[in-house]
Amino acid sequence: MITSQRAGKTRAAFRVVLAAAVFATFAGLVAIAGGPVQAQTAPNGYGGSASVDLVHLDAVEIPGTIKVADLSVAPADAFVSSQTVPGHAVSRATNLDLDLLSGTLPLTGLIVEAEQVAPPDNAEPVVEELLNLDANPLARVLLARATAHSRWPANGCVPAGTPFSLGQSEVIDPEVLTGVGGPAGTALLALDNQQGSTVFTRSTVGMVDVAGSPNKGIIAEAHTQLTAVTLFKGTTSELTINVIAPPVVTAIATGQPGGASVTYSEPILQIVQGGTVVGELNAADINQTVVVPNGILELKLGTLESTTAPDGTSASGTANLLSVTVLGAPLPVEVIAPLSIAAGTVSANVPVGGVDCGGGGNNNGGGGDNPLREVHKDASAGDVRSGGTFNYTVAVPNRGTCTLTGVKVTDTITGPAGSTISTTAPAGTVEGLKVTWPDIGPIAPNETKTLVITVAVPTGLPNGTQYRNDVVVSATCDGKVYEQPAGIAGPAVFSPGGGGCQISDSNMSASHREVIPGETYSYYVHVFNSGDSNCSGVKVHEVLDPQNTFVSCSDNCTNSGQDVDWVLGDLPPGSSRDLVVTVKAKDDAPVGQRIPGNAEIDSTETGAHKVSTQNPLVSGASVLNGPELPRASGVLAKTGASPVGALGSLAAAAWVALRRMRAGKRPARI
Repeated sequence: MITSQRAGKTRAAFRVVLAAAVFATFAGLVAIAGGPVQAQTAPNGYGGSASVDLVHLDAVEIPGTIKVADLSVAPADAFVSSQTVPGHAVSRATNLDLDLLSGTLPLTGLIVEAEQVAPPDNAEPVVEELLNLDANPLARVLLARATAHSRWPANGCVPAGTPFSLGQSEVIDPEVLTGVGGPAGTALLALDNQQGSTVFTRSTVGMVDVAGSPNKGIIAEAHTQLTAVTLFKGTTSELTINVIAPPVVTAIATGQPGGASVTYSEPILQIVQGGTVVGELNAADINQTVVVPNGILELKLGTLESTTAPDGTSASGTANLLSVTVLGAPLPVEVIAPLSIAAGTVSANVPVGGVDCGGGGNNNGGGGDNPLREVHKDASAGDVRSGGTFNYTVAVPNRGTCTLTGVKVTDTITGPAGSTISTTAPAGTVEGLKVTWPDIGPIAPNETKTLVITVAVPTGLPNGTQYRNDVVVSATCDGKVYEQPAGIAGPAVFSPGGGGCQISDSNMSASHREVIPGETYSYYVHVFNSGDSNCSGVKVHEVLDPQNTFVSCSDNCTNSGQDVDWVLGDLPPGSSRDLVVTVKAKDDAPVGQRIPGNAEIDSTETGAHKVSTQNPLVSGASVLNGPELPRASGVLAKTGASPVGALGSLAAAAWVALRRMRAGKRPARI
């Protein structure tokens, strides 16, 4: 148990180190211009940064109560530089950042944060959780979870899809400016994610493979997952903004001519008031501003500002989902400057030719071009009920030029006693919570094989009990042996939900964020019963995009042309299934076009529930996607105590210095 005083001192010391590392990153790598941040590096240096807020307010004042500047909800940051000391990779996430200018708001017990620096090469992330954070009148969330993971292997390279730095902030039912001028249950702004229970921000910096080159590129991505924004919640002026696709801003630098890019998944926003659609914001339209009919608000769709170097060595960009200007609020609150939602900034930089991970080059050597580099782990859900079941999958693609032989897969599950596992065809050898496939080869170039493991969870487990899965794949290619690890944290045991059979928390994801034309990859349909009773007659129907050709699918599926179907039958409460379809992007798939996935999940009790993903983007790079797992809409309780402490003066100074590097008027919002 960490006391408040000790925790404050610990965080104070760490923030000084973190702020110093971040400052060195900016001083050595970043030049600030009038638009988005443009990365600069020394000839052999490489790195990147990503930052995203769920909500940001420059200043807000509630007369007679409090005045706050730089209020950020769920900020997440990732910084990487091959040339900074002490940290090459720095990650941070928290639920709330603010400068309290006047009034009283005790922060003890309200802030949950995770921070991590590499080196060392941290095998595990820092994860912190708190329940029922009630910082009225500023903000309220039901659950806050902060994750920070920083890696720096000895050779200075990470596999594609494994970030150097990851900061992720998750919140359930976030509300901003709660109960101001109205009864309990009102708020200036509330956010929702109908594809799962948590709204999250995630910033990552990692590496990408570069078509036609043995060297690597750098990718930085700021991602926000939410499906609806409610303004003036609980008042007569309540307004809902439906987000058709989650905003993601990505920067890639490859070091190849024309190989730098910045992309933004510009979503369509539908504005609904009193059950009637009163406007739409679409990046394809000339008019991207809507004044709500009652004259209270002006809504402006965010646009991308970006810069790229012609030689492909640097790329940077910034975008926000939505800016909200309060013209005549019914709540007695003064918002100074527009409120921004889902604002992300990214930057990536590499030497000419890219990052040499093969030794004797520009990054300390080692690594090589591993054909197993895109081994991918997935789970069917982020939560599971005590007594339920879930799946892990292992995808083993061959990204080399020769056929892989002797492909051995060793998968180890870490979980509570009493758990049991089984496998589908091809069957593995199970020993306790370990399963081995001695040889699933041969695997031809650009072929992918998928393995499925089913875990039965024992009854009587406490909430918050965690599972983890790690796999090591080895294979021989042209007489040389390669090896690749991969892992996934979760799921966690959750309290039973309500509402009988409940499949609305199910979702869909893709193994890749970006693919090269002609590449094989997979879609995952996460079928999740988060309710408290059995779902019967469960069926799933997936329709493949015309830019894909079918390769294979899991769980006794049937395929006819672009249609893929599963008949699952019963799905017990708290249980989930991970259904996999492996496809091949067509050789002539247009670069710059997304290949979305769409499926429909049906049960006797609930009827149809549609799920979808906008990934992947067709590009010149192969970029793995981390799992986007569904979570139950119930509360996940944390076992053990969360370290919480007061902010000491030194900690506060470092805190302010760090955040001033993040926000608009600060040296850089990155």
